[in-house]
Amino acid sequence: MLKVLTGSQRREVHRCLMKCYNLEMVDLDVSTWLPQPIESYQRMLAAELRTFCPRIMRVTFWISSNQFCWYFREDEWTVSRMNGRPQAQEMIWRNLPWRFG
Repeated sequence: MLKVLTGSQRREVHRCLMKCYNLEMVDLDVSTWLPQPIESYQRMLAAELRTFCPRIMRVTFWISSNQFCWYFREDEWTVSRMNGRPQAQEMIWRNLPWRFG
């Protein structure tokens, strides 16, 4: 069963984002989320991340091998869809010890 972030864990994520003021892109693997986030929900999440880290210009959501890249251009979010996951990119963030709470 998927464990959802509590309100305090979500605030901790927001605090972490505010400390990453130079962060321009984020990749998120949401393959295990149920239900899978549809595009309008992805756009909402991308906008929320940008609220707490205003330099973010690209948010990528991975659902299995499908990639949804959201770009912030001219005050608007646009999406680009791709299939397949590059091998080199796969291992970069997989084992970081992220802990909330």
